[in-house]
Amino acid sequence: MLKDGQTMATKLVAETNNAELVTLMVGRKMTDMYPVKDNQPQEVLLEVRDLCVEGSVFNVSFQCERGSAGYVGVGGSGRTTVCRSLVG
Repeated sequence: MLKDGQTMATKLVAETNNAELVTLMVGRKMTDMYPVKDNQPQEVLLEVRDLCVEGSVFNVSFQCERGSAGYVGVGGSGRTTVCRSLVG
């Protein structure tokens, strides 16, 4: 097992388990692999309703709340057009 370019351990696969591998990778025990998140609504910082951009985007509505990660979409979905229309 390498971590940050340093050898942390050398073991046979049959002599270890996932928990030990994760501990070696991150440098500490992972007692809560998937912590519970607070999914309560946050303050709305931006709200868009029925946005239309001639010829390419029709009736787009969404809210961005404090703590939102971002605005994404597959290529050709109009995400860049939407973003550009919001900032001019």
